[in-house]
Amino acid sequence: MIAEKLRAAILQAAISGKLTEQRPDDGTAADLLSRIAEEKAALVKAGKLKKPKPLPPVTEDEQPFEIPDNWEWTRLGTVFTMQAGKNLPTGLIRSEGPFAVYGGNGIRGYVDHFNRDGHFPIIGRQGALCGNINIAHGRFYATEHAVVVETYSDTSYKWAAQFLEAANLNQYATATAQPGISVAKIGTATLPLPPVAEQERIVAKLDKLMPLIDQLAELEREREDLDRAFFTALEAAILQAAISGQLTDQRPDDGTAADLLARITKEKTALIKAGKLKKLKPLPPVAVNEQPFDIPGSWVWTRLGELFQLINGDRGKNYPAKSKLHSAGSYPFVSASNFDRNGLVAEGMLYLDAEQFDKLGSGKFENDDYLVCIRGSLGKYCCIRDGVGAIASSLVILRAFISDSNQLLAVYLGSPLMEAEIDNYDNGTAQRNLSAGNFARFLMPLPPLAEQERIAAKLDAVLPLVRQLQEASA
Repeated sequence: MIAEKLRAAILQAAISGKLTEQRPDDGTAADLLSRIAEEKAALVKAGKLKKPKPLPPVTEDEQPFEIPDNWEWTRLGTVFTMQAGKNLPTGLIRSEGPFAVYGGNGIRGYVDHFNRDGHFPIIGRQGALCGNINIAHGRFYATEHAVVVETYSDTSYKWAAQFLEAANLNQYATATAQPGISVAKIGTATLPLPPVAEQERIVAKLDKLMPLIDQLAELEREREDLDRAFFTALEAAILQAAISGQLTDQRPDDGTAADLLARITKEKTALIKAGKLKKLKPLPPVAVNEQPFDIPGSWVWTRLGELFQLINGDRGKNYPAKSKLHSAGSYPFVSASNFDRNGLVAEGMLYLDAEQFDKLGSGKFENDDYLVCIRGSLGKYCCIRDGVGAIASSLVILRAFISDSNQLLAVYLGSPLMEAEIDNYDNGTAQRNLSAGNFARFLMPLPPLAEQERIAAKLDAVLPLVRQLQEASA
């Protein structure tokens, strides 16, 4: 984003002396360092500060950019005292109270007592966002995950916070499951130090500029939201046109969807007679008042269960416990998190062994099947292009009764009509779900096969262009 790049450029100008002018009457950072050393020594003598370990001077090789002559390269531990707070039992933290509690990412609640009083930059010490900077005012409680930065000799705490933000302290984090930063380590980080008077001018300049950057960032976010909404609406409109017969022309030699439906019914009867399909409960015909929009005369309104077999996962005694699944194998056991519209996602997939797979009584998918989520992320779907496996109980398999009749299924599953049908049948509980029986009742407009092929070809040409435009506008 432009705003973030501009923010970084302004902070870099601020910490390199290019945002403000240098004035002879400011004095020098060398004088400031001397005063800081004297103040720290007095605190050590009074027993109010532990004697800090001396830090080495900053070598030329450690200086990443040039600074004005009256500035000095030094180290964080030389200028500041940085100390983590103290552990606080979670049970003591409330949603309201007199004193804010600062943790690894700012305020995490409130408590009845405090361990700090003043104005301090706070460095987040633990977690994915360690190194983030906040400013605490007045009385507050700092936990062991918050590093309190104490300034000396009138050094501006606001300037200190802005420098620390520009320093990107997260770069010093340990690469572990729970990242953290060492106070000792960041104490050796280099710091370009200006005189106090120039610190104040830097703060004043940034106080004027940063709100403008924030406004720009908000405008960029709004524009991105509008872009996303536009392209989402555009794709939805194209899919709606596709399933309502407005994207393609109708041709007399295509035949009719009624003929196709009769062919599908004949195939279902043959499968039942051969013992490959249980006899299905008849679905009610689509009444005129149920039809949400007009379709061409050669199309018909039908229901999803008339065109596709809906296969639930095995929910009996052979349903595999997660502890019995494997991290690799021939038969993926697919849940809602294991796929997107492009197909199965290998990362995080668990597998059944051959014995487990063979024991399953249902829920086995094969090529050209569609997997659809009917619990939680309702309507999430993918098409299986290569391989066999089994589904978790949160999914259902859609399998076409005749193999060449599912070209329009991906279009339907991504359409506004599908969303409307989900809203119509969703049980409305906290854990959203559909039954396979209700899913079978979903309304579906059916075109002749030849027109399905033209719709699929048109979408294959148009939708990638929409997505390319969206990427180009990002």
